Amino acid sequence: MSVVRLRVLVLVVTTACGRVAFDAARDAAPDDGGPDADAPMMTIDAPPSLCGTAGGLVCDGFEGTVLDPRWQLDLEQGTVALSTVRAYRGGSSIRAQTDPITTMTTYPRALLLAYDGLPITGTLHARVFVYLPTPASTMFDQLFNFADGSGQGVSMGIRDGVVVNNDYSSTQYRESATAFPLNRWTCLQMEIPADTTGTIRIFIDGTELADAAIATGATPHPRPTHLYLGIDWPSIVTSLPPSEAWFDELLFDSSPITCAQ
Repeated sequence: MSVVRLRVLVLVVTTACGRVAFDAARDAAPDDGGPDADAPMMTIDAPPSLCGTAGGLVCDGFEGTVLDPRWQLDLEQGTVALSTVRAYRGGSSIRAQTDPITTMTTYPRALLLAYDGLPITGTLHARVFVYLPTPASTMFDQLFNFADGSGQGVSMGIRDGVVVNNDYSSTQYRESATAFPLNRWTCLQMEIPADTTGTIRIFIDGTELADAAIATGATPHPRPTHLYLGIDWPSIVTSLPPSEAWFDELLFDSSPITCAQ
């Protein structure tokens, strides 16, 4: 199966040097070994995964000893693996990490890729819990990303500490005034029109960020055929510190879903 790498089409003008660039809570003890430390420091005290009863087209609590076969890896200077350091529910999650970047690197990333459950027509409702430690990324970091076979789609992430909605199908980009919560589990949700018109909506801990909503206009928005989950800098990077994030309880469906499912 060929893997289509999507790239962000939105141009964000930055003021530095005048350049243009592509630019709830439950936790275990914090790490003290840096981004490469992934040994449990204490027993995870989390309720069981709800994926067995949550329904939906796909629900993955990242339990067990190996990743579900639905997942492929999409990596550049990074890794993704099951982790028992922390979990929102159950005994494990996935940890994505990228190495320190000191030379020119194209699109450093640590992603899971899946086609399971897609495409749909109507509205795609998606949710995942994310633990993002400090420091916050100043560059645009895509965390939750849905695309079609031609590389058109929409992503949700963080830039300069705030939550971002990025529709690279129509080159619309919105930064919310809401800060992305760090050092705790956060519920991320998206509503995406699929082969229809409407509004791309994003939510943090069940609350919509209305200032980041994107109307698709008169043209139907592409139907996503696959998703990327992890950390992804869709730009050419020459300097980037080591980074990491944890993801748990992914759920998406053609019907509305909540953080409680």
